[in-house]
Amino acid sequence: KPTPKSICQKRFTVTRAVSGCSGVTNHRAKSNRLGFSVSGKDGREAGTFAVTAETTPPVSADPSTLLKATESLAGLADAVNVTDGAGAKSHMASLAAAALLVQAGIEPVLQFTVRDRNRIALQNDLLGAAALGIPNILCLTGDNVDTGDQPEAKMVMELDSRGLMALTRDM
Repeated sequence: KPTPKSICQKRFTVTRAVSGCSGVTNHRAKSNRLGFSVSGKDGREAGTFAVTAETTPPVSADPSTLLKATESLAGLADAVNVTDGAGAKSHMASLAAAALLVQAGIEPVLQFTVRDRNRIALQNDLLGAAALGIPNILCLTGDNVDTGDQPEAKMVMELDSRGLMALTRDM
């Protein structure tokens, strides 16, 4: 019987951002004890780069806007990063946008930020991402709400991005 831990172990390899540069790994790659990839997808050797592009989900519920913006990336990018509340502004949920990309045959890198979620909400979304077949996670802190269009919003920040990586790895 699958457990939340076994689902996440099969679905995700935790990714990390270092000095503002985002790294991408894939769940099909072999992983070390910490969950970081030790080889790339599609036969790439360890130490080679995956080429990713980034999209911000639309400020609407219309999936065609997202799909139109990403369809031209087929064959150019190994995966598409889906931002999570970029610029501290409201957009279509990154989880929904990533699921739409999976349905369209585009491999997403789902960005998860700790700014707007406590650990329970993060675990719920990680399980949802696993159930929807989303293979890649990028763990981030998130933009400060002072930079967004709703500066009176409260940041949650129960965990930092390292805590989110640990939570994901341990599920």
